Amino acid sequence: TEVTNDAFVAWLNSGRRSVDFEEGHILRVGGKQIASTHGVRTGIAKEGERYVVKSGMGQLPVVNVSWVGAFYFCADQGKSLPTEAEFEYIASRHGTARYPWGNQDPTCQDAIALGHEQFMRCEGNAFPPVGSMQLDVTLEGVSDLGGSVREWLLDRFVQRYKTCSGPCQDPVVSAEPIQSDAAGTRVVRGGAFETSKVTARASFRSRANEDNVYESIGFRCVVRT
Repeated sequence: TEVTNDAFVAWLNSGRRSVDFEEGHILRVGGKQIASTHGVRTGIAKEGERYVVKSGMGQLPVVNVSWVGAFYFCADQGKSLPTEAEFEYIASRHGTARYPWGNQDPTCQDAIALGHEQFMRCEGNAFPPVGSMQLDVTLEGVSDLGGSVREWLLDRFVQRYKTCSGPCQDPVVSAEPIQSDAAGTRVVRGGAFETSKVTARASFRSRANEDNVYESIGFRCVVRT
């Protein structure tokens, strides 16, 4: 499932990383922004020397976390962000479906968290607790790949993948944070509470700078065996 505010705040307070709190809302590790407490959809706040979860937001997906913050969080759990290939394989039901739940186009009445139906905004326009959308589930029982919040993936974004000369490697592009002032661009997948149903398609791709934060982007971690 997507990482919750409860889990992210527990990590911030664990001391696994040296986190600097700057400008009243920016969290940095090694000079890179990992998160922000700014915004109405952010479930994290700073009280004294500790981070806390805002009331009633513990089981909501954490947002306003950069790719760098997501990368560090997963690494400290012995896990990883999903690769783009992994995400699409699971979200497409192993390449057989348009959406994580099948080929049925979603509407505002369905149990997924999207923001628009064609040119109409769905009522509510918010994301629910993780794993609570009954329709948005894959064959394996993975939740919220189509709606709720968009998700950071491990791969650096490329417009078009090169043809593999031999067996394809996954991820096909560097997974490490860029160690310079220039932010890398990372793959973002999935639909969100503020996007249209086309973004819920397993094949839909988008991108964002790895050290920026967004109120519609969260993340999940995976374990590879």
